Formats: sequence, structure tokens, C-alpha cells
Amino acid sequence: MAEQNIADKGSHVSPDEERELLGWIKQQGKQFKKRLNILVLLGVMIFAIKVGAMWLLASLLSDIIIARSPLESSAIAPLMLCFVAQSMLVFSKNSYQASTEKRINLHYFATLESELNQQSLALIRQYPIANWQSFFLERIPALASFYTDYQVQKTIASLVPILVTAVVFSISWLIGLILIISAPLIPFFMWIMGMGAATAHRHHFTAIDRLNHMFLDRLRGQQVLYLFDRSSTEYKRFKRASVELKHRTMKVVRIAFMSATVLDFLSTVAMALVAVLVGFSLLGEVRFGSWEQGLDFQHGLFLLLMTPLFFAELKLLGRFYHTKSEAIGAAHELHSIIDSPAHVFDTFDAHLKALKIPKSTIYDRHGESILENQSLRILAGDKVIIQGASGSGKSVMLEALLGLRPIQPRNPDSEFVAFKREDVSWLGQQAVIRADSIRDNLTLGCAFSDDQIWQVLERVDMRNWVAELPGQLHFKLGEKPPISGGQAQRLALARVLLFDKPIVMLDEPTAHLTHDQHLRLSALLQTTLADKTVIWVTHKPVDDAWFSQRWQIDKNACVVPVSNKGRS
Repeated sequence: MAEQNIADKGSHVSPDEERELLGWIKQQGKQFKKRLNILVLLGVMIFAIKVGAMWLLASLLSDIIIARSPLESSAIAPLMLCFVAQSMLVFSKNSYQASTEKRINLHYFATLESELNQQSLALIRQYPIANWQSFFLERIPALASFYTDYQVQKTIASLVPILVTAVVFSISWLIGLILIISAPLIPFFMWIMGMGAATAHRHHFTAIDRLNHMFLDRLRGQQVLYLFDRSSTEYKRFKRASVELKHRTMKVVRIAFMSATVLDFLSTVAMALVAVLVGFSLLGEVRFGSWEQGLDFQHGLFLLLMTPLFFAELKLLGRFYHTKSEAIGAAHELHSIIDSPAHVFDTFDAHLKALKIPKSTIYDRHGESILENQSLRILAGDKVIIQGASGSGKSVMLEALLGLRPIQPRNPDSEFVAFKREDVSWLGQQAVIRADSIRDNLTLGCAFSDDQIWQVLERVDMRNWVAELPGQLHFKLGEKPPISGGQAQRLALARVLLFDKPIVMLDEPTAHLTHDQHLRLSALLQTTLADKTVIWVTHKPVDDAWFSQRWQIDKNACVVPVSNKGRS
């Protein structure tokens, strides 16, 4: 039940896999190295100005309090100049960081879009819609935050304590020693608190994905729920699922709160110890620990101001440490998509006589076998029907023929040849109808004359219907097109005919139509595609005499040629 365990079982990742994911994230970050280095440089410049401002402030207060010198504008001007310069650098760093984060997001959006264009439905069907929403809205932004927040801050937090220690050590070796001893404790406790944070974030991502998927599924089936009076039951199920999601969210928040508390405690203890030593030194009770006999007011105040600066960058890194955990959780699924190996095959020339497909095994993205095929052969102009039970892998076979699935011939000497995608038109179960005009839906932005469009509409029996519409070819279909499922499939078929590709793949184009609509559209397909090489996936009855080959997917998930009346 989803409400009992909305975390995916596959969300468990071993420590070794976490290290691999983190290594992949860092490897990906090399392409943004230049911009990230600029952010680090700006951060170090801000630190340098802070050091100068603190020294000027300590000197100014020493003159006023100890030397009792009058306050002059010339003494305040350098301090004000430091504050203005710091504000400008902070603004520049924030602006540049926002633009870098936007650029990283756009890079991964484009990469994911490219993978979708390359692998099409073979990739889309592997994840629910809710997961795709999460990829674009949550997981990619989590990667961008890792680079611009955690990676940059990690470098700054490595440099600043060294610089602070060098400055402090030049004044007091004892306080410098205290900072050196306390510094490793903060990263150590960050590591301890972060051990379970990545797992918690990954489970949280998965929980949100599964709850979103369940919500979209119930939303699509709301009429069925009303019909069978299951609304109250589903409401209770959602309520239980949302309660579990809240528990998972609070677990992530609890880890973050505990981490911040530990960091604050350690830094507070260290700063208190420094304050005590400085105070006793100013009182003359402690005369060791500095290169001179005790500390004067200016040096003591400067050390007190520098100590929080030593811990500030480490504490900020601790706040961003959970960004690292979020990025690992986000990369758990993204890396297999973004960094997936390309499956390169030789391509089949549609004008050649025959395409021979050796005995092969078709794999999923994780390298597991999902379908096998016996030796197959397709002749130019063949009509091939693929049949099998629902979920047996009929669509997978189509995707394999297009080179969208990893395939390994069982004979090492054999070679798999895929269709050229530019030679193939695809007509699926649901026609893709955009909110644009009928003309734009048919041409997809390509140059076709009105005569060509009207001719294909005539062939699919849609000319009269379009001619009666206001605006005819320029009629906007809108978000909810005023057409039936059969009409939508006829428009999609007109698009196929307009582009006139030599090979047509039909993936159950009549699956969602009534029996009468199925018969009419099937007859229309057989008439209009008579001169094409057709591969037709269906589980509905069709005219066997029209097909030259029949491929059957048996119970062992193997594609077997049942009959072959093809031409030699």
C-alpha cells in the first residue's frame, strides 16, 4: 500500500554507491569550474575586506577608549569605505551566484530535454509523470544548489580558517593554537550528522514522487472513484500518506536542526575560551600566549572580532552541508539518465531490399534483460504485425528497432542494425494534438503547401470536417480540442502521410477507440499505407491477409516469427 510505505525500495543506496554518486556530481561540476572559481574569489575578497574593517574598528575604538582621542571624520572614512566595498562585493557575489545557478539549471534542462529527444517514449515510459516533474522542479535545482552553495562554500571554508589562523597566530600563538585544535571538530561532527542525511533526503524525494504519482493517478480516475463510491476511502488513504510524508519531512528537518545545534555549541565554546584568555591577558593575569608580554586593547579586541570570523564560514558550510545530501538524493535517478551510454547501431537504408535482425537480447537501462528475439527479417514494403499480451513488450520491440534500447546480439559476430529515425513515422495509442491550428498540427513548422495538406486530409476523410470549421486550416484546436478520439487519430495519420516517410510504426493506434472506430481506422490505415513498410503493434483483430509477417511475443518474453508470407 502506498500509504504504508511511500518510499521506494530501490531508494536504498550503499555507502559505496553514495561515494560513486558524489564522484559523478563532482565530475559533472568540472564544466562549471570557471564560474565557481570566480564565486570563490569574490568570497575571499569579501573576507579580506572584513579583516581590514575589523582592524580599523579595533584601532578606532582603542584610540577612543584607551588613548581618549577625539573622534574625527578622517578616522571613520576608511572604515565606511570598507563597509561600502563589502556591500558591493556581496551584491556582486549574490548576483553572479544567481546567474550561475540559472545557467546550471538551464544546462541540465537542455541535457534532459536532449535525452528525451534521443530516447523518446523508451525513456519517458520508465518513470511516472510525477518523477519527471520532480526532475525538473526539484532534483536539477538541488544539483545547482550543490555547486553554487556547497562546493563554493566548501572551498571558502577551507581557505578562510587558514588565513584567519595565520593572522591570529602572528599576534597570539596560544589563541591560534586553540583555533587549530577546535577547527577539525566541526567538519568531524558535520560528517557524523551527514551520514544519514543523504538517505533521509533520498527517501524524502522518493516519497514526494510516489505521493504525486498517486495523486495524478486518482485524479485521472476520479469518475471511476465516484462511480464505485470510493472517494472517502481514497481520501483516508491520502491522509495517511500525507502524514507519513510529514514524518519524513520532519526527519530531514530534525537532522538539519541537530547539525546546526552541534556547530553552534562547538563554536560558542571556542569563542568563549578565546574571550576568557583575552580578558585575563588584558587584566595582566595571563602574560604568556602572545609574542609580546600580554595583549594590548587593540590586539585583544581584534582577536575577539576575528574568532567569530574563523567559525562563520565553517558554520555556513554546515548549513549548506545538507545541500550535499540533497544533491546525492537527486543524482540517484538523474545520473542514469544524463550520463547514460549512447547505443550506437548501424542504420538500415529503407530503400534496400532486406533488414536482417539476429538473435538478440534487449535490456533496460539497468542492464537487465526484458525481451529477446529470434532471427527476424524485414523486407522493404513488408507489413509486419506484432502481437502479444498486454505488457509483454510489444512497444519495447518497436523502440529496439529504432535503436532506443540497448541490444546485444547473442552471436558476437552478429551486428544489430536499427532503422534510421528520419525514415520512420510513428503513430501511437494517443494522437499528439497541440493547441495550435490544424495546419500547425499537421506541418509541425515545416513547409507544406495548402494543396498538399488538403490532399492528405482527403485521404483520411477529414477534408469536409475541416472545411466546415471557422478559419478551416487556421482553426485553433485549443487545450481541449473539440474532436473525438477517432478524429484525432485521423489527423495524426494525415500528419504521417504528409511527411511521407518510407517506414511507418503503429503502436496500437486504435487501442482507445470503439470497435466500429477501430474497424474504420484499421481499414483506412491499410488503404493509405499500402506502399509503405509497416510495423503494426496491436492486440485487436485486424485483417490477417494484409500482413506479410506475424511476430508473436510468447510467455517467455521472446519475439518469435509465427508466419512469414513476405516476398523474397
